[in-house]
Amino acid sequence: MQVVVVGAGAMGVLFAAVMDKAGADVSVFDVSVELVDAINVDGVTLKRGESVSRHRVQAFADATMEKPDLVLFVVKAHHTEAAARAIAPIVGDNTIVLTLQNGWGNADVIDAALGGARMVVGVTYNSAKVESPGVTLNTGQGPTFLGGYGRGTASDAERVAELLTAGGVPTTVPAEILEEIWKKLTLNASALPVSALTDLHVGQMVASADVMTIVDQLITETVATARAQGINVDLDERLTSIHDHLENGGSGQPSMLQDVRAKRKTEVEVINGAVAGYAHRFSVPAPMNAAMVQLIHGLESGWTE
Repeated sequence: MQVVVVGAGAMGVLFAAVMDKAGADVSVFDVSVELVDAINVDGVTLKRGESVSRHRVQAFADATMEKPDLVLFVVKAHHTEAAARAIAPIVGDNTIVLTLQNGWGNADVIDAALGGARMVVGVTYNSAKVESPGVTLNTGQGPTFLGGYGRGTASDAERVAELLTAGGVPTTVPAEILEEIWKKLTLNASALPVSALTDLHVGQMVASADVMTIVDQLITETVATARAQGINVDLDERLTSIHDHLENGGSGQPSMLQDVRAKRKTEVEVINGAVAGYAHRFSVPAPMNAAMVQLIHGLESGWTE
């Protein structure tokens, strides 16, 4: 399978390495010429526990490669439309287009920019952190779920799932992918902005009863929003699972906390913003999610990328 990974950050390097290990012909697309040059010289390196694997992959700063079998989007949400337009010339009728980005809404942006594509959407519980250009530390491992979306089919999702699983990232295709997406969105909407606003890592959040009260309120709102759409997300399961996830998170720094500390634009719009938008559409009260968006925007207002 010929694969193009769009975005050479932490998750892009992780999945480029995973798919190369599985035997795919992997290329990486990124607008950073310096990052592209570094990858073309040294390849990409993935560190998972005691294991270190190095992979020779090609990198490009312009979309001039042949039409691939799979395009994987792992760019930050606010770069999605520009990235989709840049990569559009190499997306053919038979190209599967997968997004494993945070939040909800990126698939529609990609699909619109490409004029209709064989979309596959998914979520992953793998986390990663950049150590240096082209070098990623896999900081957390967990399941990945995929499903067809729009023109994409379950067969398309199964094909990609087999590749990722062969590369060491266990991936399944559930009957209802939206349930998995909103379960992960509930985790992100409750933990990410709270960590970013309090400047607390995961273990510190769990240790504060006041902070966890806010987390639980965000969980409750997000589950109610999912259920109003007919998406079967269970509140008790989410409360228990998310608490367990955070209690095992140690000193992990959620991605939004990393963005805020680096004064980078966050993905709050496709996380809490998505929840607040759907909540308004389905007449579900979600004042905490709306407040997270406003507060994060307040932090961002004095920054320049």
